[in-house]
Parts: sequence; C-alpha cells; structure tokens
Amino acid sequence: MDQGYVRQLIKGHRIEVNGEATYAAAARRTADAEQRAKWCTLEWLESQTKRELAASPRMSRRNAISRGANFAATPGRSINNVRDRQLVIDEPTHLGGPGEEVTPADAFLAGVSACGVLLVQGRARDTAVRLEKIEVNLEAIRRRSDTSVFQRIDMTFRLAGPSQQQAVELVEHYKTH
Repeated sequence: MDQGYVRQLIKGHRIEVNGEATYAAAARRTADAEQRAKWCTLEWLESQTKRELAASPRMSRRNAISRGANFAATPGRSINNVRDRQLVIDEPTHLGGPGEEVTPADAFLAGVSACGVLLVQGRARDTAVRLEKIEVNLEAIRRRSDTSVFQRIDMTFRLAGPSQQQAVELVEHYKTH
C-alpha cells in the first residue's frame, strides 16, 4: 500500500463511534485488494487512536471518543450527537449543501470563541477580578478554493469590569492555555 496514503490517514484521521466496525465491514465487502487494505488500515488507525486517547492521563474517558456524526436524509447535512444534544451542521451552499444550519467553519469558530469566553471567565473568577461582560469576536480569512484552511483568524476580546491591566492579564491567560 502507498505509504503516502497511510501518512495522510494518520495526519487527518478523525475518531468516530463504531468506526472500526464500519471499516471492517467495508473491507469484507470490497473485492479490490488495494481498497480492502485501505479499509483495514482505517480500522487499525481507529483502534490505535482510541487506545492511545483512552490511555492518555490528560484525557478523560468521557472526552476520549467523539460522539460522531451521522448522515442525514438531507444531502450535505450532518447530524452530530454531543452528550445528550444534537448539533446539525450543513455544508455551505457554494459547496453544494443546503446551508440552512451552521457550517463546519461556523462550528469551529464558535468553539474557539467559546474557549476564549470560558477561559477568561474562569480566570476572572479564580483571581476575584470583577468581570461584568465579555465579548469575543472572530474574523476569519480563508481561500474560497479551499475553505478547509484558514489563512488568518483575528480574535478581539471586549471586557467590561476589569481594569486595563487586569483585562490584559485575563486575555494573556487565554493565550497561554
């Protein structure tokens, strides 16, 4: 099997629930030897990654395995189960999706800004700094030809309550975590 293909899989591999079973079933149903080898490699990567994450002292068992995404009846839509919630993510219209729900990029950027808000709030609480309001705005730039790669993300924090020095220290805490 092409080792470049294996390196791409390792670099870009994402964990999904029941991935091993899906890959093993695909390998059994595939007559082509090279395709079967690729499915078997994916199965091995899935198992190996789950074992490594489960053994990691920095990763809790609950967070070690993603809840995964499922195909939806609507083409270009993914139904994602996170704890006891469902998050619907659509491919953008310019890529052929329905574009009715948040896009993968929207979800990613929302996660980044949420981390900013929550880390600053937590640090303010832990250091007894009065924080009346926090707002995090992101401006992301990416190529239209490859929307999976961000060329730049500018993050702006607006805080009400702390002094200028305290605000700088709170944001610096975010930058180092």
